[in-house]
Amino acid sequence: MKARLSQTLPAKLLLSLAAGLSCAWLLVGLSDETRYARGLTLLVGGNPAKLRTALGDLRSAQLLNFSLGPDQYEAVALWRLGDHGLAERKLRALLKREPENRYGWLVLANLLAADNPEQAAAALARAEQLDGKIAQPSK
Repeated sequence: MKARLSQTLPAKLLLSLAAGLSCAWLLVGLSDETRYARGLTLLVGGNPAKLRTALGDLRSAQLLNFSLGPDQYEAVALWRLGDHGLAERKLRALLKREPENRYGWLVLANLLAADNPEQAAAALARAEQLDGKIAQPSK
């Protein structure tokens, strides 16, 4: 009996540890998704306080989120708060990691439309070139 317990105890402890880590991963993922959704909701309208809260939510939604959505919308929040340079740098870095991200090119085109129409047109052309293609992460 004692020998059998010594064989199953490590397996049970390992299984318990794996279950605990899985639960923690899921809870962090749920928190990321909740903050992402709240950040998107707060982007609507022009209230600077809500935009700053949205920015914080979108930044904190990236802990275990492998999607680039929070990055894209963080750039939108930055742009709407007046930090055009950082917004553009974030979008360009995102597009460098994922050059076939059609939505990222559309966001960049919209953000650049007023200040840099030539680059906005180039970004829009890239988005149109990707139209109909399935976006895949770069390797």
